[in-house]
Amino acid sequence: MSLTDHPDHVIRHEPGCCGRCGAGLGGAPGTGMERRQVTEMPPVKAEVTEHQMIERECGGCGARTRAQAPDG
Repeated sequence: MSLTDHPDHVIRHEPGCCGRCGAGLGGAPGTGMERRQVTEMPPVKAEVTEHQMIERECGGCGARTRAQAPDG
């Protein structure tokens, strides 16, 4: 997978001290950088839609009529 030039988050990891002599590196010039990116997919979440078919009673004749469910 190739790297993106526009990641959503960037976290810089700085070395605290020299790996050879242990001297502090605060303010030392940067000489390079390695980039690694982690691509995470959001978890799949089911989306539930409830359809409520309402039934009404006619005030004139007393018949009850329920709405039709949508196709599918």
